[in-house]
Formats: sequence, C-alpha cells, structure tokens
Amino acid sequence: MEYISLPVHNYKQLNQRISFSDFLAYSLYDEENNIYINNNNTYSIIYECHTRIKASTSTSAELEKIISKLPEGLFMQVSLLGLKNFNNVIEYWKQSHSVRVDLEDDLNTKELLDNSVEQMRRFYYQKTRESICKAMPTTIKKSILLFSITCDDKDKLLKYSDDLKNALATAFFYPKILRPDLLKIYLYELLNSTHSFNKEDIIYEIPKYNKEQLLNKQLMHPETKIIVHDNYLQIDEKYVATLTPIEYPDEACIFDFGEKLGQTIGASVNENQFNDSFIITANILKLPTKQTNKTNKNHTILLNQKWDANIFRKFNAVKNESIDILDRISKNEELYAFDLNIITYSDSLEKLTYNIDNIKKMWRANNSKITLGQCNSIHQLVFLNSLPACINEEYMFKVGAKYFSFFPNQLAQFIPLECDWDGSIPNILFTTRRGNLVGLDLFDSNSNYNGFVVATSGAGKSVYLNMLAFNSYLRGDRVFILDYDNSFTKLTEVLGGQYINLSLDTPISFNPFTMVENNSQLKAERSILCDFIYMLGCSSNENDAKSDSKVVKSYISDAIEKAYSNKGSKTELTDIRDILIKHDDNRVQDFVMGLKEFCKDGTYESFFSGDCNFNISKEFICIEFKGVEDHPDLRDPLIMLVTYHIRKLTYNSPNRRQRIQIFLDEAHRFIGKNPRLDEFIDQLFRRARKFGASIMLATQGIGDILDSSDGKSLSKIGRSIINNSSWKFFLKQNENSIALLLSTEIFNFTDYEKKILGEITMVDGNYSELLAINPQDVKIPLRLVMNKYFYYLTTTKMEDKNKINNYQKQGFSISEAITRVIEDEKNAI
Repeated sequence: MEYISLPVHNYKQLNQRISFSDFLAYSLYDEENNIYINNNNTYSIIYECHTRIKASTSTSAELEKIISKLPEGLFMQVSLLGLKNFNNVIEYWKQSHSVRVDLEDDLNTKELLDNSVEQMRRFYYQKTRESICKAMPTTIKKSILLFSITCDDKDKLLKYSDDLKNALATAFFYPKILRPDLLKIYLYELLNSTHSFNKEDIIYEIPKYNKEQLLNKQLMHPETKIIVHDNYLQIDEKYVATLTPIEYPDEACIFDFGEKLGQTIGASVNENQFNDSFIITANILKLPTKQTNKTNKNHTILLNQKWDANIFRKFNAVKNESIDILDRISKNEELYAFDLNIITYSDSLEKLTYNIDNIKKMWRANNSKITLGQCNSIHQLVFLNSLPACINEEYMFKVGAKYFSFFPNQLAQFIPLECDWDGSIPNILFTTRRGNLVGLDLFDSNSNYNGFVVATSGAGKSVYLNMLAFNSYLRGDRVFILDYDNSFTKLTEVLGGQYINLSLDTPISFNPFTMVENNSQLKAERSILCDFIYMLGCSSNENDAKSDSKVVKSYISDAIEKAYSNKGSKTELTDIRDILIKHDDNRVQDFVMGLKEFCKDGTYESFFSGDCNFNISKEFICIEFKGVEDHPDLRDPLIMLVTYHIRKLTYNSPNRRQRIQIFLDEAHRFIGKNPRLDEFIDQLFRRARKFGASIMLATQGIGDILDSSDGKSLSKIGRSIINNSSWKFFLKQNENSIALLLSTEIFNFTDYEKKILGEITMVDGNYSELLAINPQDVKIPLRLVMNKYFYYLTTTKMEDKNKINNYQKQGFSISEAITRVIEDEKNAI
C-alpha cells in the first residue's frame, strides 16, 4: 500500500534550496523563554533526552501519563535521530591518546604512535561513511532522542513545558533544553550530508549558529540540491525514503517495539538495522472534537452492520474492538491522533531499495508485527513534518491525513526512544550491534577500576586485551602485563617496551628487601613480607598451613627485623633462614626445610638473592611466565613478587597521578591453586584503587572462580575478584560454560540478557563480541572492530609478519612498512 496525495509537480518549488528552507519552520529563538518562534505562527520548545537502553512496561506507563496531560491544540513529537557527527568523541579520543606521542624520544616509535592514533581516528570517521565491516552492513551512528512540543498559543506551550520537563525528569529521561546552536548541528547533517563532512580532513564541519540570522536560512549549504522523485527524495546526493505504518498489531508492547529501531538479538541481527542515517518521529495530538465525533460515528455504523461471521471471520474481532472504543469514549477517555514516520538514508538508489526491504522485514518481525508502506508522492511533506517542531495541523488532518486514532496506553507502545548504551569517557572504542559508537574507560567508576574477563580459546580475548593495553599506553598510562602465551610479545616489541621472559635458564633477582630503604618502610611492608615468605615455606596442606600460620609468622616477623637491622636493603631470604634455623620449634624447622629451595644453594636461589634487578625502566612492561609454568612453587611467588614490586615502584613514583593498568592474563593457571597466592591477589584487588591502578584479570571460564565443593557458588578468591571488579566482560564461551554461568545465578540475567549471552560470538576478520557489565550493572553487548593498522601492528601470523619484514629489509620503518602493506592490500581488491 502507498500513501498518495498531491502530485509531484505541485511541489517543484521544493527543488530549489531557497524555497526548501522556507518550508523549515524555525525562524527566531527567544533566549529568555527558550522558545523557537516559527514562521507558521507557532511556538516550539525542544528537549534533548537520554534514550532507554531497553524500554519496559514501566516506560510505556510513564509515557502514557505524559501523553494523557497533553492539552488540546498542542503537538508533541518524539524523534529518534540516527546521526554520525562524533567530532566531540573522536577528537577528544585523539587528543587524550596523543600524550605518549609527545613523551616519546625515539623517532621511529614516535612515528609509529603518531600514525597509530591518526589511523584509528580516520578509521572511526570512515566507518560513518561506509560499512563497519563485511559482516556489519551498517555504518557507525549515534542516536539522539528529542521531545518537541509545538503550539500557536505561547502561554499554553510554556505551561505544559514545565509539566513535560518535570515528568521527563521523574521518568529519568534527564531532559535539557535543545538550543539552536546544537539543533543546527543535528539538522545540518540531515539536510547537507555531503557538505557537512570534509573528506580531506576526515571530520564533520558545520557552520556555527548565527543568532543574527533566521535559523531556517542557516540550515542549507549553498550547493545542496533537493530533488523530489515520485517515490524518494535526493537530499544533497543522499537517497531518502519515507515509510509509515499501514497496519498496527492487535496487541503490542514497547519492549518488542524497541527491536524495530534496530535488532539486538536473533540470527538476522546484522541485516535488520538502519544502515545509514535515519529519522523516526512520532507525531501526537489530542484528537479534536470534530475528529472524535467522526471516529465515534464510524464505529457506531460498523456495529450496525450485519455480516456472516463464518464468511468474514475477522468481523467479530473488529466488532468487539469497536465496542471497546465506544465504551472508552463514553467514559470520557481521550483519543489521540498518532502519526509515525520512518525516514531512511542511503548512498545509492540500489542501497535505498535494499534498506527499505530490510526495514519492512524488521518491522514485521517478532510479536508486534507492523506493516510499513512508502509515503509516495507526499514523502517531501512527511520528511518536513518529521523534523522536530515542524509539524502542523494541515499536514495532520488534510494533506497527509494518514494518522491512526489511539488511546494513550495504546500509542505509548510505539514511541521511538530505545537505543544502546552510549558509554563513557573513551579510552577504548567499541560499536554496538546497532552500530552505535561506545566509549569505555575502566577508570570511569565511583568504586574500583578493576575488570574481570571470561573468554574461551579463540574468542578474541588477546585482541581485546592488546587493544586495551595499547589505548591505555597511548594516553599515558603505565602498563604492566603478566602473560602466559606470548600474547603481548609483538605489541611490546613494536612499542619498544620492556619484555622479561622468566625461565630457570635466565633468572633475574626479585629480592623484595632491595626496595625497603629504611625502618619506616620496613614497618609498613613487614606484614606483606611475612605473608610472602610464609607462602614460600609453609606446608602444602592447607589445614596445616593455617594452623601453623600465626606462630611461624611471628618468628618470621622477628627474623625480618633482626636481619634488616644487620644488613638493611642487602637482606636476603638466606639471612631470614639462618635466623629461623636456630629455633627448636618443629613447626619452624619444617618451615625452614620448605624455604631452602629459595635460599643459598637452592634451586631458585638466583631469583631471590643479591640486589633486585627487576627495574621498571619502561612504562610498557610484559613479564612472560610460560618458562616457569611447570614450576608452580616458583611461579606463584614470582607472580606475587612482580605485582609487589609494581605496586611499590609505582606508589613511590613522583607522578602519583599517573594511571596504572595491570593485566593478569590466563589467570586460570594459578588462581584457586595456592591459598597464599589467592590471599595476595585478594589484597591486590582490594587495594588497587589506592595506588591508582586497574587490575584486569582474564580466565577461560566462570568455573575457574567457583568453589570446587559445589561448583555453583564462588570460591573465596572468586568472590573477591567479582566483588572488587566494577567491570565484567564475557566473550564467546561454549555451551557448557554458559550453562554453568547461568546456573550459578551470580549475575541477575533477564531472559533477554540470557539470549544475548548465548549469542556472543566472534566473526573472524570482522569483529569480536563481548557482553559488558558496567559499574551500574547495565549489561551491554559490544563489538570490537579492529582497524588494519592495529591488526598489522599486533599480528602473529607468519604470512603477515613476512610482508612487514620485507619492507623493513628495504629500509622502511615499521610504521611505513605497515602503511605500505595496507596499501598493497587495498590495491589487490
């Protein structure tokens, strides 16, 4: 079905830019009352609001109350705009991530970092103009939610405006007045898509608002052309179609309607999206008495019809609906005119046809099936009246006249206000399944800055952690990585970082006493040193270790004080042993026997004797533990010592405000295996915020932190990790791992969130997904899409490494080599 009204030739004047701007209502802005004074003798107020991540029945109830208070003669528009101007986000990201470029002295590394930042910046801008990746046809967008009210009575508008603002605030939409300087940015992009984007500088450029000039005369670029075709528009080289519902479902829920704004679950999630810019606007007006009487009359006539129900099977249902409507009207319930418009943009006519088909399919999906039709021949009017504050009564009841009559509780189910979480301060950038750009920063938390990652093998964990480490380093954070599978080797190498490969063949000393410079420091550190030394020699039997702990630790504490008074920072474990060995207590003697491997002439002597030569000379450091993996009695103390030294050195750093990011990768190899190490990690998670640190711990499954006795509740260390991690990330997992996670009920997943968790996946060469739980316990599926520059920067594939090496052999820097490999790849397509 198509909506057809006046022929196209009656609107030829719209083809001219000057004439088209005359049809835009905005003229002046009253700064005192925050009112738009329109050229059609109306006034408007526009509020920009927060979108809902997932609308619910409570949301529709809040909307019903707002609509029910709408006075007669006053239009309300709710508009969801899909826009692409991310200048504030991307340019902030660039500025904050150029810190390391300015600090770097090595010219090659400086070039590499500078190119990395610029390539990432360009990547995000380019993805607003082209598909995010092959598997995601949509472009990167952001969604803007606007509530607009328009009336020819200024006093009525102002009175309702206060009520609307209070209602929106109570419902947590956080309304704020949309002033013309920001409204111009939004509209200019929609009306001048080509001319709002500087392709050479890869940035959106929109002229500033001039309060001395009529607003509608500022919204069109001089070179922008508007061409009206029979069934689509061309607006500044963009192809634009308008659609509207021709049939609504008998029953509807706003929860289902949210999926019409871009699908978030299901097999067709990548296809059922708005692939380009869009406008979805709901126009609402209390039905005037004349139209209400007409509706009443029509339903009365329908009730008097005599039809054979066997032939017309739907007649009884329609009849019952008419009875309900007439009954509600008789009880003085108000009807409202409801007009819903969907406007989609595309780069070509072929893409437009594809997008229209997809949108129609998407709106017919799920329980609340809505059938859409194109607004042919009136699409220019639909477009104009879908812009905020441009609605008028002539369109609603005469020229357009395609509205449906609904009661507030009915139309509240079809209000477009759902969108994905828009994130926080951007350290690392993701997209959502709908293509929204999302910034994330672990340090944006009011509690702790820690994170916990669960990912099965091949789920993209290494890519995510490398990207997080790289972004953190770029903005000036100190990065420390405890690695197990050489996942960070390449990144450490190209950044000129410090790489330490621990093994029995190449030992380095981590003697903790080297870091204790005076008695005051000894007093502060003695408890930690006691715990550490006790871990080295205590019984492997947990019960025995607990029972002996208090007595033996008291002897250790005395021995530390005596040894330090004699040798100061030259103290070694051997000195502690030599003091303890003089005690007759069997528990101490057993402990000394356990300590011998770490003392003079012991297998691991070199790691604990002499001056500590683990120095933090770089600000990107990776310590590889794979070489000591088969020696857990050495590995666990080294993990503890490394993190002890990191905390100690950074705590004493002159730049105490510098953020610190610590990664504990492949943690399933050591957590839950050694109670003493678990206690240390527990304290590390609890105290990290005090020295400005974020701990990111990664395991392969939720089972790694569960209590082995029942397999469903958290272990002691697991409880500490979860309770002290503001951020939780779940990458792709196998079915058994998901079933185990859900059975534990550690996290309160809704049925919708359970579906998302089960669908988290990785598409090789396109994106890896993760379900993020932020500090507010909001659960969001995110996608990490890697640009080619970063891919080649961190790739471990021999074929790709050889391509880079071939150019480096010709004298090119690694940055130049990567750039040439990317160019070769483009030319080969």
